[in-house]
Amino acid sequence: MDRAYIRAIDRCVIAAASLLSLGVCWNVCIMNPDEGAKVMLLDDRSANAPGEELISQWLEAIRRPNPGDYGGLRDFRELPDGARVEQNSRFWSQKFFTDAANPYLQKPAAPCSTHPATTDTFDVLRHEYDIFGQHLIVDETVNVILVTVEQPLESFLNQPEQQKHHEINRIAGLLLRMRGTMVAPNLQDAPYRWTFRFPTTIGNGMRFSTNAQEDPARMWSWASRMDGGIYNDRLYFLCFKQRESTSGKILVPDGRHWFDGKCWAAFSPA
Repeated sequence: MDRAYIRAIDRCVIAAASLLSLGVCWNVCIMNPDEGAKVMLLDDRSANAPGEELISQWLEAIRRPNPGDYGGLRDFRELPDGARVEQNSRFWSQKFFTDAANPYLQKPAAPCSTHPATTDTFDVLRHEYDIFGQHLIVDETVNVILVTVEQPLESFLNQPEQQKHHEINRIAGLLLRMRGTMVAPNLQDAPYRWTFRFPTTIGNGMRFSTNAQEDPARMWSWASRMDGGIYNDRLYFLCFKQRESTSGKILVPDGRHWFDGKCWAAFSPA
């Protein structure tokens, strides 16, 4: 499947971000008409506008279901395309997480549940487990992995900014591979290192990034960008499941059709 995946990336361009509005204003809130929730955009005037709008829409769709909307998953064979879902999820978990925090390496096994897509949500695979004294909820779609540290941060938000930076970087380093090796545009292995560019003030609803200029739907590699933020008084990290392309042509799978495998149809040879 991996070879077909790479060949298809060389042929296909689905510019999802191009369908989004370019008129994004920084340092303002977008109101979710369904939930009335405020989503703070990245506080960075150099940020990629279509990319920021796409990320906000992804996050809204992932957060829209209620906890009761998830059903337990005992075996990936319960899903229509379970073998590929498991293969894809394990691949990216190995790519993003440290070994200690990888949901597939927990002992005992991390509980797993699923939320099937609706008209305004995605197929979401969820793992919940405790690690390093933190309770994690890992929500995964075919395009992103959202890692939420469930402990509220009331006291954290009152700390000096430098202390906030230190604590965020400490937790990120425990959970995620903040440095490593990627495939560069010259197709040679190259080192990467994620370093957050924090806003002047980190508060509830704010998002930050390692490289806000990159569009997550069109960037070269998963290593090109990783985000974090505070939502409902909880710290989260957002990783983008973007395979390196050998030609710059990027295909964005349909998040509503991960579990049934239809998201891979465009990757198949014509």
